[in-house]
Amino acid sequence: MTIRQEVSRLKMKYQTDDPYEICEYLDIQVMDRPMGKSPRSCKGFFLVSSRCKLIVINSDLPDSIQRIIIAHELGHAVLHSDSAINTFHEFAMFEDTNRMEYHQRNNGAVPVCQKHLQHL
Repeated sequence: MTIRQEVSRLKMKYQTDDPYEICEYLDIQVMDRPMGKSPRSCKGFFLVSSRCKLIVINSDLPDSIQRIIIAHELGHAVLHSDSAINTFHEFAMFEDTNRMEYHQRNNGAVPVCQKHLQHL
C-alpha cells in the first residue's frame, strides 16, 4: 500500500485528517518537549518500546510546523513500526538522511493534515 493510499484509508476510517486525533485512535502517545530552536535541533521522533508507540514533538517549533512533524512521525508509526525505528531519531528538516526519511519527506504523511497546511 502506498503512503497516499494509507493516508486515505486512515482519514476515511477515523473520519478526520487531524494527525493528533488519528494518533489517539491508534493508541499512539504524543508528547511535546522543548528541544531547541536552531535549524539543527531535533524536530521530533518516533519511538517504540515494549510495543508502546510514542511520538515526541519539539514544542519550541511553531504550531503549524509541529502539525507537519507529527504527520511525518505518524507516517513512521503506521508504515515503519515493524522496522528498526525504535530509538531516538534525529533529523534536520531538509538534510539528506536514510531511505525511510527520504521516503517520508517526499511522499509523507503530510497529506493527513492538508487542510492545516493551507494556513501556513
